[in-house]
Amino acid sequence: MQAVIAGMKPGGPFEDLHKEFISSLRENETLGAAYDRAASALGQYGKDREAVTSTLASHPNAARWAEHFKKLDADVGEAASAVPGKGRGDSMIEHLGEKVREIVEKALEKVRGLFHRDPESRPSPSPGP
Repeated sequence: MQAVIAGMKPGGPFEDLHKEFISSLRENETLGAAYDRAASALGQYGKDREAVTSTLASHPNAARWAEHFKKLDADVGEAASAVPGKGRGDSMIEHLGEKVREIVEKALEKVRGLFHRDPESRPSPSPGP
């Protein structure tokens, strides 16, 4: 999906898809409103997520909550990166505020790291007796 979104740039192989997407947002009020609500909710998630992080820092189960939110952040980030943005060749995630984008992008990097590890960098099992 990211390759398709990147290809929506002017001159890209999927430039027409971006034009069609923007046209659909303009012509279909329900779709446009849903897109705007999703973008707004994503921005609010990032703001609320920052507040939760600072509040939970002193909580006795902070580590457990941190792991829970890392997964949630990754899920949200993955979803946001798969939705085309209103700008050409970008995703919805590019329209977030800087701080919110940092949170979501860091989560995405962690998830990508889990799935795209270099097999040679993994420790090899030690020989058995």
